[in-house]
Amino acid sequence: MVTFIWKVPTAGFCWQDARPWQAMEFAKVSTRVLTANDHQPWRDYEPLRDVPDLFRIFASLPPTEAAMQQFANQYGNLGIERQARLTDGRQVTAESRIEWDYEQYVLHIAIQVSEALKSGHQAQLARWFTWEWLDEKTGTKRVMFRPDEAAPRYPSLFGVSIASEALPEHAAQWWMWRRTDPSDIQQPPSDPVEWALASLRDWVNRHLEKHASPRLEYVDRQKDRVPLRLAVAPRTLLGTMWLQFTQELEGHLRYERCEQCQTWFRVKPKGNRPSTRFCRDYCRVKAHRRGNRARKAAAS
Repeated sequence: MVTFIWKVPTAGFCWQDARPWQAMEFAKVSTRVLTANDHQPWRDYEPLRDVPDLFRIFASLPPTEAAMQQFANQYGNLGIERQARLTDGRQVTAESRIEWDYEQYVLHIAIQVSEALKSGHQAQLARWFTWEWLDEKTGTKRVMFRPDEAAPRYPSLFGVSIASEALPEHAAQWWMWRRTDPSDIQQPPSDPVEWALASLRDWVNRHLEKHASPRLEYVDRQKDRVPLRLAVAPRTLLGTMWLQFTQELEGHLRYERCEQCQTWFRVKPKGNRPSTRFCRDYCRVKAHRRGNRARKAAAS
């Protein structure tokens, strides 16, 4: 576990109207942006260590400004801020609502695809991923990704286009996408599982390339002559969440939602039964007492 510290303003964040900086100028039209409140101290925490299920908390957020602001107040912004000009002319560092919507959606969809893969739900994957040949001689295929939930404003998830009732269909050529990464498989995917794996791999790689980086870490092994190891460390909170998701993919970790407090928790690989329902003993005891009261009330 690498040491990664993230700062959170103690006075929190707020949503404002502003014109973000893009294409070497401020946008002509205002949009909603999230900014930190002025003149405040900051607190530090280690999201990788302190909140190992942060990626699931973010992915399950309701798509509302109130929910996103509450998340930012507790865990910090995503780390994708840029300059923006408020309606009163002041320049601030901010993150746009459009990007928050998109990043939350991509991670939510990636988790759904990974869970369908791990559960062996090929019928679900076949419903989501469809394709057709454009040119069999060159191996060019058009693939469409049709998730159950419509995408917010953005028409594509990187290499795979999204089709939904809210968006027009856009074609994406797998051949051009595949050529960008020499470590990819040599032939285009031929079934829903392969398409899901290729898409999942692309979404993860693109986020880690942008929001994480390799570095040497000290290790607490006294016998090592050179106590160093290569590790992947996040650069932003968004990178932290994608690294957590990657660790779950690689380690086949399992998360469940506590029946009592409704928070996500990691199920330990040993010592916990597959039927684990509570994140801690306190919730288990509280739920047991609640059940006893309900049974007594029903019997009376």
